[in-house]
Amino acid sequence: MVLSDHGFSPFRRSFHVNSWLKENGYLNLINEWRRGEEAFFLNTDWSKTKAYALGLNGLYINQQGREGEGIVSPGPKKDALVREIAHKMENFVDPKTGEKPILRALVSKDIYRGPYTEKAPEIILGYNLGYRVSWATPLGRIPKEIIVDNEEKWSGDHCIAPEVVPGILFMNRRIASSSPAIHDLTPTILKIFGINAPEEMTGKSII
Repeated sequence: MVLSDHGFSPFRRSFHVNSWLKENGYLNLINEWRRGEEAFFLNTDWSKTKAYALGLNGLYINQQGREGEGIVSPGPKKDALVREIAHKMENFVDPKTGEKPILRALVSKDIYRGPYTEKAPEIILGYNLGYRVSWATPLGRIPKEIIVDNEEKWSGDHCIAPEVVPGILFMNRRIASSSPAIHDLTPTILKIFGINAPEEMTGKSII
């Protein structure tokens, strides 16, 4: 069994996620004149910020009791906010290309299960072909532009929607699934050794 957990795709346009949140009223700054200068969210007004992006694919709600200066209460209002942001992100169009940078904005409650779901980002961003999170977003920078050309030497990536960068699987047994996923790997190995997969495990055997 040989498996690559992902493929690769061109990275032509950089998406400043926190800039999008700022322009759509979900993130506020302390000083507009210093926009884009300071990293690590040092220019962010948390008392008026509902959401922020951190890392390569995660978007978080500034939740009371979890974030140090959270303002969004857990419950129905937070859930509605998450759905609203996810919907808007999936429908946002790059004015330069006419394409949608976000192929899928996945709500973590819909795709994850288990005791650590609450620690996950509220939304997982699956970028479209040719797009990826900007270099500024993981550093907490909030530039004026929302999308810019990627002029770095790093011109390809895999941190995008999984259907855009499918992995490759080779096996010396017939595969019974038409669309095997990486979470099927462990149940398959357990079955080969005659071990039943735990009920809470995601995925199923593909042989």
